[in-house]
Amino acid sequence: MATETERANDRAKAQAHAQLEGIKELVTDLLNNDAADEYGQPASERIQEDALSVETRSDWGTPSREMEAVEYQILLCWGGPAVRIVGEIGDYGPDSAEIEYQDWMTPWTKLDIYGDDAAAVLNYAGQFYFN
Repeated sequence: MATETERANDRAKAQAHAQLEGIKELVTDLLNNDAADEYGQPASERIQEDALSVETRSDWGTPSREMEAVEYQILLCWGGPAVRIVGEIGDYGPDSAEIEYQDWMTPWTKLDIYGDDAAAVLNYAGQFYFN
């Protein structure tokens, strides 16, 4: 019999997969000439409105140095369960993008994604401005 923690982790992982499917649909529309939905809203706008928050943080540095963002987080849903995209920022936007999920009292866990799924998440993250 599964423990409460295992059930919570399973719920969070299922939510992460649901978020991934939504991201793939949005990116497909984006790549199809920024296709609009039934209400006329283009995919680029829907992506911007999809995230609950977009945050960055800088690297270690001396107090006199201007800080530059090197990591980002895009929160997709929160509470129990919560899902986010995290990654590093390069010169021209995100260099990496990983989906992580958690539920109450469980740690953030990376969702294993590869190929087209990983490319879609990176493309999605690339629609946000981080600097």
